[in-house]
Amino acid sequence: MSSRSRLLPFLPLLLLLPLSGTAAPRDLTAIWQPAPHPSLPQRVQVLTAVDPPTTAPPADAPHVVLVTVDTWRADRLGIYGSPRAATSSWLAEFAAEAIVFERAIAPSSWTWPTMASLASGMYPRGHGAMVPDAPMCDEVDTLAEVFHRGGWRTGFVGSNTYFEPDEAGYRQGFEYYYASGTESARTVNTYAGYFLDGGWTSAEPFFLHVHFFDPHCPYDPEGSSVATVREVDFGPTDWGSDPVPSIDWEMIGHACHILPVHDSSSTAPIDQHPLATDMTEYLDHYDAELVEMDRSLKMLRSVLRAGGAWDDAWVVLTGDHGEEFGEHGRVGHGDNLYAETSWVPLLIRPPGGTEGRRISQPVSLVDIPATLASVAGLPVPPSWDGRDLSAAVSGGELGPAPVFAETIYKSDSWTALMVEPDRRLSVHGLQASLYDAGDPMDRRDLFLQPTDLATRVRSASMAGRLRRELQCQSATRVCEAGQMQLDPTHWEALKTLGYTVEANRQSGGGQPPLAPTYDLEDPGGRSAPDYPTDCR
Repeated sequence: MSSRSRLLPFLPLLLLLPLSGTAAPRDLTAIWQPAPHPSLPQRVQVLTAVDPPTTAPPADAPHVVLVTVDTWRADRLGIYGSPRAATSSWLAEFAAEAIVFERAIAPSSWTWPTMASLASGMYPRGHGAMVPDAPMCDEVDTLAEVFHRGGWRTGFVGSNTYFEPDEAGYRQGFEYYYASGTESARTVNTYAGYFLDGGWTSAEPFFLHVHFFDPHCPYDPEGSSVATVREVDFGPTDWGSDPVPSIDWEMIGHACHILPVHDSSSTAPIDQHPLATDMTEYLDHYDAELVEMDRSLKMLRSVLRAGGAWDDAWVVLTGDHGEEFGEHGRVGHGDNLYAETSWVPLLIRPPGGTEGRRISQPVSLVDIPATLASVAGLPVPPSWDGRDLSAAVSGGELGPAPVFAETIYKSDSWTALMVEPDRRLSVHGLQASLYDAGDPMDRRDLFLQPTDLATRVRSASMAGRLRRELQCQSATRVCEAGQMQLDPTHWEALKTLGYTVEANRQSGGGQPPLAPTYDLEDPGGRSAPDYPTDCR
């Protein structure tokens, strides 16, 4: 059995969780400070300095569970069209009683800015955490703080090095906080069980954020999971000029993505490591990771159900970004905003479930905080950028609205994205690309095709709107980008996962352009009719 097995035995977990509905004790130190996990560093803390809430929540206050999955690419899941149904076997059951958003766009194409957006309700340049060593500043009004002020108990359990340092700023508003670099879903589910062991009742609701790291590279699934996905051919993948690109060191860019997985204890030079060159090998291993993630999500449902919280909770499942596998010449994420890195799953299930429905309008993950605050009856801070999706979840119509994203993972790879119901406009430095909604994986750039007048007018309108939006985000940002002083352990962990902090700083990264620097022709001499007159 692989050391990264994701399956958590159910019986031991039941022993961790309460079987009665007794009221939660106010002093939860004994419950929330369990003996350290044998593989965890001693620096990992569970309790924070945040006191229990002093405000009484509403009598009918729901539990709220936000689940984020690292590197969760939508089109590789069965519920989003993959023929490999095993990648979302349990998820299909969840989708049958949830709202599935077919076009959810991450606000960035790598973990840290997206997670800071989920916490702050702001697009990346508003919260400032845009480069690998930039913290989320104290001035942001986080989703956890909103719930804590409203009387909810708050907890976070997750695996990703970015959540570990105190300087990162992600702990704001959480009473209970467990974070570790690359621990498996099994450990994350265990610590979710510790949080639930407070004996919650309807009179003491909680907000719990769970983050799973497992589908992120390195890809090391069980052999049986790889065999499972290989039982079904995914079908042809359009890689452009090459049917299946042959992978090489230049395309990968970082050892985290190589197959077979590199032995970190090896002293041999990394470029002498045997390298699988068939891209389908990487896709099969990634899909196998998705199969195991699906099982871990099912286990989290068991954890919540055993804790008496599943039926009474709003549950949101989403990903922080996707992953490239050579579709546009690279492997990994962070450098651009093509659909394979920016299109992520999003499912929202109200307490007790609902009739499964699908919504095709584009939405942003920045919309999640406003939506969760709204369903809980809490005020939405004025600094938040997202819109409330709760009406659509309740069966109403969701009107069209543009969605934005931005990444500046490296100083030479700034990209901005604007998504409308029928078009995606991407700006990468001085180059712009336009894609049709009927081309879900951004294979056919309309600017490289014969372009009619209507397309040129429309693209100019979108360009002006994108420029204005980025100017507004800069004008209304809460704080300037800062810099974390990472300890050597965290620094090395980030570099191992491909986050090139040093390269970014040395090349002047961290300051995105105020607005796109390209200039698309506006042949009709027109302006976009929906330009905002102010920024809020």
